[in-house]
Amino acid sequence: MGIFVVAGTVLLVFMSGGGGGCEGFLMTNNQNHRIIHNSIRPILTTDDFSPRRIERATSPFQTITTINSRPTCHPTTTHPLGFLRLGSSISSTSISTSTSISTSRNTSLVDLCWVEFSEGETHGSHTYRAPPVLLLHGLLGSKRNFASLGTSLAAQLQQKRRIYAVDLRNHGENGEEGWRDDMSYEEMARDVFAVMDKQGLEQAVLVGHSMGGKVAKACALLEPDRVSGLVVLDIAPVRYCPTQDKSWKSVQDIIQAMTRISLQVTTDGDTNNKNDDDDVPSPAATTSKTKRMVDLELRSVVEDPAVRAFVLTNLETVTVAPTNHEDHTNNDSSTNTMRIPILRWKIPVEVIAQQLDTLAGFDMPSLFSSSSNNNPSYPGDAFFIHGGQSRFVRHSHMDTIAHFFPNHMLTTIRGVGHWVHAEAPDDTLALLKRYLDR
Repeated sequence: MGIFVVAGTVLLVFMSGGGGGCEGFLMTNNQNHRIIHNSIRPILTTDDFSPRRIERATSPFQTITTINSRPTCHPTTTHPLGFLRLGSSISSTSISTSTSISTSRNTSLVDLCWVEFSEGETHGSHTYRAPPVLLLHGLLGSKRNFASLGTSLAAQLQQKRRIYAVDLRNHGENGEEGWRDDMSYEEMARDVFAVMDKQGLEQAVLVGHSMGGKVAKACALLEPDRVSGLVVLDIAPVRYCPTQDKSWKSVQDIIQAMTRISLQVTTDGDTNNKNDDDDVPSPAATTSKTKRMVDLELRSVVEDPAVRAFVLTNLETVTVAPTNHEDHTNNDSSTNTMRIPILRWKIPVEVIAQQLDTLAGFDMPSLFSSSSNNNPSYPGDAFFIHGGQSRFVRHSHMDTIAHFFPNHMLTTIRGVGHWVHAEAPDDTLALLKRYLDR
């Protein structure tokens, strides 16, 4: 028998002798809830008062049980530079956009931008004996999504680790020179390994949400010796179909809506405002929309204001020389030409839209080809954290998870959706600390 305390809940675990499982009782303020662990299939439920069951195969890390949580919004905070170390996989001490290894948009790896979280002034004083942690964001996200979580992990882990967050391919601050037409998980995994190589990291624990969770799983299957641990936030290693999976259909709808939005507004020429020299109407003018205008356009597709705000983080304002304005005030100096602010996407929205079918799947030709005799699996401890109100991890996915990740455990944070780390940051942090300090 074992006794564990998880987030204030006492869990009595009784190890069984025959089937490699265990069973016990969860003691809460309300009533005792029986828990059954097995190596095949859990029962996922969002009822706070029903028997709670989680998945656990034979693995060495301690039991972690389902946590009750109520959906609350915790905005991501930006910490002082003393708490962060930003850069690319070339420069580790400055804020910069990475320079791609090759100029080809089709075949080369991407030199990903990254950030390292530390404890402020104490950074550099620790001897890091445990492997570092790499945080990998989801579709339309960026390394900034993990600012609070990364800083908290760096400060609160008993086993001090270096904590990194990475901008994945075609996302974040990688810039146009880092855009690629191929968003296969195999290629994105190789981008992550390139970051590890240039940072001198032989191994790392990978923590990935959604798309980043699939990238993390691809890394674990491609080079399991380099992945010392795996945490996956609310995604399964399966293909999602928009006709059957409403959650994935909503993702596609958001991306398609982004492609349809024009970020410029063209006004008609003013016939009442004629040029004195040639007596012709003023030409049509093109101005940029505001984030508020884009937000209003997205409302018809994205009802949740928090999700719209998340999408709008991919917009940026830049200044450019106007294309329809001739500066008569100073024809001798182009340096004084008027510049105007415009809104643009920081990411290649059209490319992402074209790659949605690839992102919906989990195809890695080098491992899954018919000519290969490989039966890929990851032998390490894989921890899956599922949002109780999300449909991205289902009963039907568990056999596939068990096939690729035989030493896995799945737990549910009840009352939250797909963005588990944003909706339940304290619970997610508690689970990650338990896993990393096991």
